[in-house]
Formats: sequence, structure tokens, C-alpha cells
Amino acid sequence: MKQYPNVVDALCLVPMVLCLLYSSAIAVPHSTSTIIPKPVNIRSSASVAATSPSRQMSRGDYLAKTALNYRGYNYRFGGEGPRGYDCSGLTQTVYRKYGMMIPRIAVDQFHKGAPISKDKLMTGDLVFFKNTYKSGISHVGIFVGEGKFLHAASTRKGVIVSKLSEPYYINRYAGARRLTKE
Repeated sequence: MKQYPNVVDALCLVPMVLCLLYSSAIAVPHSTSTIIPKPVNIRSSASVAATSPSRQMSRGDYLAKTALNYRGYNYRFGGEGPRGYDCSGLTQTVYRKYGMMIPRIAVDQFHKGAPISKDKLMTGDLVFFKNTYKSGISHVGIFVGEGKFLHAASTRKGVIVSKLSEPYYINRYAGARRLTKE
């Protein structure tokens, strides 16, 4: 075993050991039945993969994949960081990772890009809802395919995937926009 002459060298191993412990369930030494489970819902800004665009992935696929990395984060009104996101803070963060700057507020995001009919939705499109907590455009999410969208729903639910076909969203659907990198 290698000896570490100083504390700095030894401390360099700490992140690697933690990574090994949390990356998957591991067996406890000298035991055949005890398993340390993989932690659930432990998220930080560092845990969101900065997935680079692939030549095989479309813009929308990249945006949807990036957005899905945020599932499980907390909801926080006005939030746009690892302590929590609101709906428009989440969409702004995901689009920024792709190099696209969009406004901070849902109603302002609604006026960007080209309008898209519901039957023409593609992954990565923004979907908007009206009259959720206030009148007018008040909620936004990112379409992730198969009739589903990712959004920062509420304090109780956090960032989740929902179906556009749920009655709540059918009754409040306001439209969709497709943004292009300028």
C-alpha cells in the first residue's frame, strides 16, 4: 500500500472514495448479506451531467436529455439553482446549458421562438400553461417525448415528468414554442 507523506496527498483520495461508495450499491466487507443501498435524491449542481451535444442527437433530444437530469430537484419559487428551481428558472437553466439565452419569466419565454401545434411537438420544445397560480401564462415545461414534459411542479412534488394528457394540463394548455439557436 502506498504511503502518503502529507495530508494533501491523502485528501486527494477522499472524492474518489466517496464516488466509489455512492456510485453503486456495494457489499460491506466480512458480510454476505448486508448491502449499502445507493443514495436516492441526492442532487447538487455538480451531479447534473454537462452532456455535450452529440452528432447523433438532435437539438431537442439534447435539451430533453439534459432536462431529465433535473428530475428530483426541489421546487423553489423564484429558484434557478441547485437549492431549487421554479418552472421558468428550470427551462432557462437547461437552455443555457445548450448555449441559448432565454428570458427568465414564463410569459416572456412564451413570446420567443416559433409557435408549434400540439400534434407537431418535438423533444426540447417549450410547453406553456395558463391560469395555474395566476391568470395568463403562468407555467412552462420542456417536452421530453411520448406526450410527456418535465417541469418544476410545486413545493410538494419538485421537478417531475407529467403527461400532457392529464386533465389539469389539458384544461390549462396554452401552446408551445420551438426555439432555435441564433
